[in-house]
Amino acid sequence: MKIYICIPSLNEAGTIGAVTKLVDQGLKELSLLCGKTIEAKIINVDSESDDDTANVFKKTDTFFPKQSIILSKPRGKGKNLLAFMRVAKQEKADCCLTIDADIRSAKVAWITELLKPVLNNEADYVTPLYARSRFEGSSTNHFAYPIVLAAGGENIRQPIAGDFAFNSKLIDVIQNSKIPDPAHEYGIDIFLTLSALTNHLRLVQVELDEKMHNPSFNKLEYMFPQIAASTLFLLRGVKMKTASRVGAEATINNIASSSVFPHREDAVKMKEHSLSQLASADFNKWGWVQTDIAKEIKKFDSVGMKAGDWVNILSSWLKYGLQNKNVSPLILAEQLLPFFVIRATTFWFSSENMSAEEVEKEIHDQAISLNSSF
Repeated sequence: MKIYICIPSLNEAGTIGAVTKLVDQGLKELSLLCGKTIEAKIINVDSESDDDTANVFKKTDTFFPKQSIILSKPRGKGKNLLAFMRVAKQEKADCCLTIDADIRSAKVAWITELLKPVLNNEADYVTPLYARSRFEGSSTNHFAYPIVLAAGGENIRQPIAGDFAFNSKLIDVIQNSKIPDPAHEYGIDIFLTLSALTNHLRLVQVELDEKMHNPSFNKLEYMFPQIAASTLFLLRGVKMKTASRVGAEATINNIASSSVFPHREDAVKMKEHSLSQLASADFNKWGWVQTDIAKEIKKFDSVGMKAGDWVNILSSWLKYGLQNKNVSPLILAEQLLPFFVIRATTFWFSSENMSAEEVEKEIHDQAISLNSSF
């Protein structure tokens, strides 16, 4: 059994050394569990970082061999992961794992728990279940989670988590797929998850603990269109399921207890900017914004965007995008962005005074509601 671990990176010199040591220790623990020395390699695929990321990785002492791959610009997380998959395919890796280079809370158990279902032939693709701040993971909570539920009828709570295990079956699926440009960047995670789901690979979720990493808030408006465009591109080529096997109640709480809101002022500016964009938009040219939605724009300024409003908007967007395949997924994603930002910021402000369980329930109910609209 040959195990390859990928650490994709861009300017993560401050954390990649610790992550590399964590992965190495996890592989040692896995070797003990197997009762024999395993064949493994740790690969850092770096996007030509401006800092010392690649050198820190190379200088980090490990028991298992390492390989450093530095890709030239243009940069992209998806570009890194696809390069890793090519190496894993060429060198006939049986089991793979990718883990973010900026994680600060990961434990050795993350490595073993994510890999075990693949090693035991119980899964082809493994996603994590971990608690995250209510002010992080907005693309997951309000887009990826409900879309995956609506598209596949599966309750995959962290479909764009960044930390996944998989076998060669997923690599074969991806290498035989047409990869859209947004999936060469931050659209890769949702592309992997939906590819696994729509190709009927065996999916398993494993419970971990809280995930803490470098703040991603400042990248939200850049990342979201790539995630949404990759989603729409893939779903246009498959048949969506309409039935859900998900219960009405949330069974696992994925929200951390802390309600500290670190970027309140920036959130206000983001919401104002998005409201301004919608105020000047020509919805008649967009084609998917219903009249009743357009009339609600001013209301969003005063009371924000509730879950029901967002479900209506997202459902309208998705149905239009699937039916009108001649319209660019990235253009449609950019159109959805200001609505998404208003929903995300509304959620942040309203969730400050809610318990973690109440926050999780709202996210779960929102996903169930979108699923029932198809």
